[in-house]
Amino acid sequence: MNKSALSLVSSVATILTATIFLLFPLFFLTITTDFFTFPKQILIVIGSLLLLVLWGIKVVIERKITFLLNPLNLPIALFAIVLILSTFFSLSSQDSIIQSVPVILLCVLFVTTTNFISEKSSFSIVVTSLIIGSALSTILSICSFFNIYLLPFEAVKNQGFNTHGSPVQYAAYLVPLLVLCVASLIDIVKKGKLKSIFKDYSYILQLVSAIIFAIGLGIVLLQIIKAPQKPILLPFNHGFQVAFATISQDAPQRLAQSLLLGSGYGTFSTDFTRYIAPSFNNLSFWNLTFAFSSSYILELIATTGILGIFAFAFIFLNFLRSKAAPTNPLFLSTLSAFILTLLIPFSFSLVFLLFALLSLFVCYRTLAKAKGFDVITLNLVTLKQGLISVTEEGAKRNKENLLLPSIVLALTLIISVFVLFYLTGTGSTARKGYLALISSDIKFAKSFSQEALRSGTQTYNLETQAINEYPYRSDYYRLFSQINIALAANLVTAQQGRTPSQDVQQNIIALLQQSINSARQAVTLAPLSSVNWQNLGQIYRNLIGVGQNADQFAIASYNQATTLNPSNPGLRIELGGIYYQLKQWDLAQNQFNIAQQLKNDYPNAYYNLGHVFEEKGDLQNALTQYKLVAQLVANDKPNLDKINAEINALQEKIGKEQAANAQTKEPTTDNTPLGVNKPQNEFPPKDPKETIPAPPKGVVTPKPTATTTPAPTQAVSPTPTN
Repeated sequence: MNKSALSLVSSVATILTATIFLLFPLFFLTITTDFFTFPKQILIVIGSLLLLVLWGIKVVIERKITFLLNPLNLPIALFAIVLILSTFFSLSSQDSIIQSVPVILLCVLFVTTTNFISEKSSFSIVVTSLIIGSALSTILSICSFFNIYLLPFEAVKNQGFNTHGSPVQYAAYLVPLLVLCVASLIDIVKKGKLKSIFKDYSYILQLVSAIIFAIGLGIVLLQIIKAPQKPILLPFNHGFQVAFATISQDAPQRLAQSLLLGSGYGTFSTDFTRYIAPSFNNLSFWNLTFAFSSSYILELIATTGILGIFAFAFIFLNFLRSKAAPTNPLFLSTLSAFILTLLIPFSFSLVFLLFALLSLFVCYRTLAKAKGFDVITLNLVTLKQGLISVTEEGAKRNKENLLLPSIVLALTLIISVFVLFYLTGTGSTARKGYLALISSDIKFAKSFSQEALRSGTQTYNLETQAINEYPYRSDYYRLFSQINIALAANLVTAQQGRTPSQDVQQNIIALLQQSINSARQAVTLAPLSSVNWQNLGQIYRNLIGVGQNADQFAIASYNQATTLNPSNPGLRIELGGIYYQLKQWDLAQNQFNIAQQLKNDYPNAYYNLGHVFEEKGDLQNALTQYKLVAQLVANDKPNLDKINAEINALQEKIGKEQAANAQTKEPTTDNTPLGVNKPQNEFPPKDPKETIPAPPKGVVTPKPTATTTPAPTQAVSPTPTN
C-alpha cells in the first residue's frame, strides 16, 4: 500500500513539475494588470506550494524524511533566508513582498524538483517539458513577426509580441536554452552518434528546438536593432553608483540594515530615485524611472545588500565546484545564465530559468551518482540513541517514527495556507494572502477596460473592490486617488453655468476627501516612493482654495518628494509652480534655478524662470531666459513658435531692448510643451474651506548628500515631474 501510494505521489509530483516547466514560458494573462510577469509568478507560487505539500505527504508515507544532499542546498537556502529578511526589514515591505515571495518559492521549487526527480524517465520528462514549452513560446513570437497571429487576443496582435514582455528579456531567455540544445547535439557528434540524431525522438526534439531558438533569437535581435525606439537599459556607471549608494548612504539609523540586507527585494525603483546622480540628467531618457538595475548582480547589491550578493555568489561558486565536465550541456547552459546576471537586468522569467537549470543540473549529477550528491534520511529514534538520526539512504535503520514526518507535513500545510491566505497584515489589520492579491489584481485590471472607463462609476466600484480585497498595494491607492479627483473634476465641469445642488456638492467633497485619503495611504504603504509623495502633493495642490492649509500640505509633500528624488529637475519645476501659484516669486525663482543646475538644457526651467522675472518686473532677465529657451527648442517648431511670440511681446514691452549676456545653449531633444507649471485640476474656491487631513508624519527618509543635489539658497520644498 505504501509503495503504491508513494509511487502515485511521485508520479503526480513529476507531472506537476513538468507542467510548470512546460507552461511557464507560454503562460500569460490579459485579465491582469501585468500581462506577462504577474501570471508567471502566480504559476510558480501555486505550483511550488502544491509540490511542497506533496513532499510533506511523501515524507509521511515513507515514515521518514529523505532528501537529496547536494552542494547547492545550503547556498540556495541562505539566499531564500536573505530575501525573507530583506523583505521583512524593508521600509517598503508591502511592495517588496509581491516581488520576493515568488523568488523565495523558486527556491522551494528547486528543493522539490531535486527531491522528486530521481529517475531518468522523470528527468527526461521535465527537461523535455522545458524545451517544448520554450519552443512553442518562440514559435508564437516568430509567427507574430510574420503577422500570423495564433492567439485570439487583440492585445497581443503585434509584430513584436513575445510571452516574456520585453525583447531584451526574451532574447536573454533563449540564449541558455540554445546553448543547452546545441551543446547536447555537439556532445552526440563527439561521441560518434551522428546517425542517432535522426532516430531518437529526444535528439530530434533538441535539433528542431535549436533551430527554432536560433531563428527566434535572430528575429528578436533584428527587431531590437531596427526598432525606432530601442530598448533602454540603465547605463552601468549609473547602475554601479546607485547600487553602492543604496548600501552606504542610507539614514544613520538604517545604515547597518541597508548594508547587510539592502532596500528590500523588488524595490529598485525607489533606490533609483533616491540615489541616482544629477549627471543622469544629461542622458536623453533622463525623465525615466528604472525598475531594474543595469544587471541582476547590481540589483541584488542594492535590494538585498552584502548578504544577498554573498549568498548568490555562494550559489555560483558551489555550482562551479560541483566538478561537472566543462562540456556538460546543463553545466554550459546554467553557466551562460550566470554570465547573463552580470550583463543584463533579470525579469522574473530569467530568474525562473536560472533556478530551473540549477535544479535540472543537480538532478543530472545525482542520476550520474556524482560525489557529494547523496540521498540521506532524517529520523526520530529512541532516547537512548538520541532524538534524531541521520543516515545514508539504504543504511540499516531502526523502526521509523511517524512523529517527525507528521510535523513536516503540518509545516508544509501551514506555510502554504499562510502564503495563500495570511501573507500580509499586522495587528488589527485584516490579513490577506496571495489568492486575495490575484483576485484584487484581476478586478483592478478590469477597471481600466474600455467598458469600465466609459462609466466612471464602474471604474470607481471595481477599484474600490480591488483595494478592499487586497489593501496593501501602494500603486492601487495612488491610481485610485487620481480616479477620485478626476471624477470630482468631471462633476465640477458638468455644473458649469448653473449652481450645483447640495447632493452634487457633497459628492464632490466626498470624492476629494477620498482622493486625499487614498494618496495618504499610498505614502504610508511605500514611504520611500517619491512618486507617491508627488501624487499626494498634486492632490493637495489641486485643492488650494478648497481645503484648509492645502497649500502648506502640498509644499510639505513635495519637500518629501524632492528629498527622495533630489536629482529630478521636474520635481523642482512642480514645486516652483506652487510658489508661483501662491505669488511667492523668490521661492519660485529658487526652485527654477535648482532645476537649471540639475539639467542645464531643460527648456521649461528657463521658461518658468523667465515668467518669474516678468512677474517681478525684471524684464531684461525675463527676455534673457526666453532667448535661452528659443535656442533650446530650436528643433521643435510648436514650442519655438510659442516662445518667439512671447519674445516679441516682451520686446515690445521693453522697447525692443536686447537682453545682455545671453548664454548660448545647444538645442535639446526634449519636446515637452512649454508652459508655466499649473495644477492638473483647478476647483472653484470654497468659503469656508473644507478641513482636510495633513500628510502622514514620522516617515523615515534619507538625507541627501551634498554631492547629490545643489544646495538651495533658502528653505524650500519638493514637486512632481512634468
